[in-house]
Amino acid sequence: MKTVFVTVGTTSFDELVESITCAESVQDPDEGHICEGMTVFCKALQARGYERLVLQVGRGSLLPAADSCPHVRLEAFRFKDSIAEDIKQADLVISHAGAGSCLESLCAGKPLLVVVNDKLMDNHQLELARQLHMDSHLLYCTVQVIVNGEKERVSLLFMKALVSTGSVDAVSQQMASHPQYLESFLRTQHYILHMDGPLPLPYRHYIAIMVSCSSGHHCNYLVYLHSAQFLRVGGDPLWLQGLEAAPPRLRLLDHINKVLAHQPWLTACSHIQTLLKSGEQCWSLAELVQAVVILAHCHSLCSFVFGCDTDSDFVPLSKSPNGTPPTFCPFDAANGNTNVPQSLATPSEHKPRRRDYSWEDHGFSLVNRLYSDIGHLLDDRFRSVTTLPSLHSPDLKRAIWNYIHCVLGIRYDDYDYGEVNQLLERDLKLYIKAVACFPDATKTPVCPLSWAPLKTSERIHVNLLIMEARLQAELLYALRAITQYMIA
Repeated sequence: MKTVFVTVGTTSFDELVESITCAESVQDPDEGHICEGMTVFCKALQARGYERLVLQVGRGSLLPAADSCPHVRLEAFRFKDSIAEDIKQADLVISHAGAGSCLESLCAGKPLLVVVNDKLMDNHQLELARQLHMDSHLLYCTVQVIVNGEKERVSLLFMKALVSTGSVDAVSQQMASHPQYLESFLRTQHYILHMDGPLPLPYRHYIAIMVSCSSGHHCNYLVYLHSAQFLRVGGDPLWLQGLEAAPPRLRLLDHINKVLAHQPWLTACSHIQTLLKSGEQCWSLAELVQAVVILAHCHSLCSFVFGCDTDSDFVPLSKSPNGTPPTFCPFDAANGNTNVPQSLATPSEHKPRRRDYSWEDHGFSLVNRLYSDIGHLLDDRFRSVTTLPSLHSPDLKRAIWNYIHCVLGIRYDDYDYGEVNQLLERDLKLYIKAVACFPDATKTPVCPLSWAPLKTSERIHVNLLIMEARLQAELLYALRAITQYMIA
């Protein structure tokens, strides 16, 4: 039986439920008496051959009766322990724009039509729907389209939804085990790659490709994803032949890209000055800030892709069976490793301590001022990942975060680093270091033995912590250099 499943999650969305089941009374032209009419939605269902409609109405005030949608078998309920079976049985899912509902449907491979509640004051759901639509995962509309649209238009929406991808990219699938965080991540990513900003859209995706192709960050998954999006927004295919084919302004970013990726503590005022005072090829401060945010976002995302082995389907090369990092990496220079080659040793004055430059006191306000609202979006990501429900204790999460910052040269005067050795076993520290410092798709990260009893969602949470801690650290170094330039 051809089935549509409609879900509103744990919220209420009476306007959607009403638009589906409540029609005005009409005069029957043959019988001459008043009868209940069919909604545009039900007419469209019937036109597309659907025979069964299942409604999950959440906390709404409406619980439609079985005869609310003539000629279609209607089943309605408020909540279940799981709607996985309803999604599995559906030929088409219609959902509110909540991250959890969207991702559960897409991960099940179901065609999805999202109806956005545009009456919400803070309509972040619209941003999420737009992002997933732009990536060809779903179709979306507002409830007014269903209420006021013609039957043919709503029927066409159903048809288009059925031929959409009906799936979601691998990174979102991994993060879907933490929908609260995923929603925050997608909002930020959508904002920096697609929303208003000083950089042209092709530039943004090309910067992401530069990161994903750079030495030590061979991330074929992100190269594939952003190459497709680069062409979709009108990028010049010739640029994809190599950095030398790109405009000179983009080539100027190559050096700061490498510094932030491998030795972020060396990011200096001189790097900023070179980019902002390069004659005809100079960057504006607003453009540079957006570029830096994209660089840091993509560097850290490479770490997540590597840690979760998301890149495996995109890697033509055989991976090294030994993913253990070498005894020395450039990051050790910021951490006082006595085996650091002298040429890479970093003076102590390059290492910021919390009292010198912190996200809360300095980074947040500067980036928010130079790139409107991005500070709030990033701050929401940092808070979200550290407050996710987890089997990991708050002490363990703090130890992971502070260990990554320590590897990257940022130390906290009010933290006892003996806790890191107490809570993080050696194999876990090696894993964290490999993911944060060597996100190279030609190698395979060696998972710690202590991970064996953990659920997949708990392992993903650790990789989210690694990603966000690295992101914040890179941003701190870059924003500190920008501050130094501004006050020089």
